Amino acid sequence: MTNNAVHFKGDGLSLTPVEYTHLLGQLAASEGFESDYYANGGIIGKLEQKFAELLGKETAVFLPTGTMANHIALRRLTGSRKRVVVQADSHIYNDSGDCAQKLSGLNLLPIEGEYSAEAIDKILQHSKTGRVKSEVGAICLESPVRRGFNSTHSLEQVAEISELARKNDLGLHLDGARMFMQAAHQGFSPAEMAASFDSVYVSLYKNFNAAGGAVLAGSKENLADLLHERRMFGGSPPNVWPMAAVALLFADDFIKNYRQAKKTADQLMDDLNADPRFNFELIPDGSNSLWLHLNGVEPKSFIRNLAERDIHLMEPRPDRDGLLIVINPTVSRMTAAELAGKFRAAAQA
Repeated sequence: MTNNAVHFKGDGLSLTPVEYTHLLGQLAASEGFESDYYANGGIIGKLEQKFAELLGKETAVFLPTGTMANHIALRRLTGSRKRVVVQADSHIYNDSGDCAQKLSGLNLLPIEGEYSAEAIDKILQHSKTGRVKSEVGAICLESPVRRGFNSTHSLEQVAEISELARKNDLGLHLDGARMFMQAAHQGFSPAEMAASFDSVYVSLYKNFNAAGGAVLAGSKENLADLLHERRMFGGSPPNVWPMAAVALLFADDFIKNYRQAKKTADQLMDDLNADPRFNFELIPDGSNSLWLHLNGVEPKSFIRNLAERDIHLMEPRPDRDGLLIVINPTVSRMTAAELAGKFRAAAQA
């Protein structure tokens, strides 16, 4: 893969180790660069200030992983009310090793299917009528949902859930790992969505090309003294500037770059949908992911042929019909006409 390649495989640029280290050298040598000390000061302070501004929150704190960010956020919001309503297909429920339960005594209440204010309210009412008092303390919303191929909740749905949370005096947390992409895709600012939530987690590697890292944003009161809690959980390595510096570099321009890539992708789909060999299927309530169905074209050969033309797709999924296409800023490295020509040439070959 060259640095001029287009890949429909992930949310960011998929920098190679060589590209990443070269970029780090440039950033570390730039005027005014300051490293951090145990995830404090220097470039970390600039990163936290930047994301607090972008999300419209009073403050933000760097954390090494999204798992830790979601866990600590819910731990803070629940207080003595240990129940948390979550999506059954969410990251915090499926991919965190039960950290919230084991380490903080939280009881996650999963909802299958549609995650709406109505469905959440049913859980709240049921929790209130138990023989033993067990109160819900917070609601967690993941949007986009990775297990839903980056399906999303609209601002209107978020407003309804937020109103329910306020009515019941509950904390409200957003697992917004990819929320900047959702905002860019659907035409609103990250701060507009973040405004409904007490705390918001954003990944630094999914959209901002860092090697890892996360930011948790919220009020100064809610995130007060979080540095001590972060260290208690082992989340303060001696130096995290290699993550922060790269994320900060891409923070301001991601929205603009993604919207240009989406425009190119839309033109590509319009072009190829007129060819009977290609059919694009949008995901309900989706964002940057969609399915490409091939007619009369062998998928694995097609993927190999595209790779020879500097366009990279994921391998076919055994449980799904079609190839998963993910839009990201690399799409703008070619014009829609160039992309369409290479798709047709790969299908013909």
